[in-house]
Amino acid sequence: MFKHNLDDTGTAYLSLFASSDAAALYQLIDRNREHLGAWLRIPEMTLTEEDSRGFIERTRLRYAREEGFWLGIWLRGELAGSIGYCDIDYMNRKAEIGYWLGKEYESMRATG
Repeated sequence: MFKHNLDDTGTAYLSLFASSDAAALYQLIDRNREHLGAWLRIPEMTLTEEDSRGFIERTRLRYAREEGFWLGIWLRGELAGSIGYCDIDYMNRKAEIGYWLGKEYESMRATG
């Protein structure tokens, strides 16, 4: 499993989504529908926990095929958001990067 610490304490880290993260992902999106919906289509595509599970399965397949991936952004053991590396072009060393955070995490710090 992919995991990358963002600080020395391991309080904040990125990790590849696992099927067991589906509930946390759905709940975070559900709490932030209006906030995320202003910029992203994620809320309209995520109506059930099963939608989150399907997303996780698809992104894990993309990771296995080296086509890109989405990681969970975790803070103090809670899912705070997600970051995606999409359309990876290894030959030209570039990728599209997108991310989002739940509104309640936007002003927090890993040590705060």
